[in-house]
Amino acid sequence: TQIWLSCCGLHRPSDWGNPDTAKYWAAQNNPTNQKTFDLPLSCCKDRAATSCKYTNTTDGQKFHFTAGCKDQFETFVENNVTYITVTGIVMIVLQVFIMISALKIRFELSSKYDRDDYLGGDANMEITSL
Repeated sequence: TQIWLSCCGLHRPSDWGNPDTAKYWAAQNNPTNQKTFDLPLSCCKDRAATSCKYTNTTDGQKFHFTAGCKDQFETFVENNVTYITVTGIVMIVLQVFIMISALKIRFELSSKYDRDDYLGGDANMEITSL
């Protein structure tokens, strides 16, 4: 998600060093609560990077994304609300069509087997009276 949205952390990159927002990552990569620590590689602007350090300086921010993912995701949804809505409606219509088709097949099979049981297995025999 961070690569796709070009973001880092929930609100900002420093979230990765905060034990309240990234408990396990902070314990591994910033156990002494330093101001500079390793970020996930998905935060790096350079895809070929082998490490990415968080620094709150202008120079350091050249190497990692600075926007938080929550804001980036909200912007994505706002910019694509029409596509998201149309996709949801199409999926609902498709599900209803599949359900109707499944019920139709079920009732056709059910009536065929009921008729076969009534006729004693001979489906070619006509019923003239009930």
